[in-house]
Amino acid sequence: MALPAPTAQAFASGMARAVSRATAATQSAVPSGHRLADKWPTTVVDDVFTHAVKKQTGVALKYMLDFGANPIERQLILSAQFLHKELPVRLAHRAAELENLPYGLSTKSSVLKVRDWYVESFKDLRS
Repeated sequence: MALPAPTAQAFASGMARAVSRATAATQSAVPSGHRLADKWPTTVVDDVFTHAVKKQTGVALKYMLDFGANPIERQLILSAQFLHKELPVRLAHRAAELENLPYGLSTKSSVLKVRDWYVESFKDLRS
């Protein structure tokens, strides 16, 4: 005897309960003092997450090989401008990813240390 297929409403309700439980478990699993906002000023945290939502620019390996083979002054200036804009975005992405790891991994001391290195580097580049 086959069981009836769950309705869309029952499925959505079950998913909502699962998401609610997962969110509550995640929030209660993170002790105070481990979040970015607990350690860094609000302006830095806001700046990190503002940059973390920006899209990273991809760079092809062929482009890097062609660029490095024979750089001219104009290319070096363009590269410096690109890095000035792109590095904070990439550092912010890494810091945000480490901040939001599952299963309490973001509270491990080694992860916190690396995350803070990314934030410090981000802050240095932005100042």
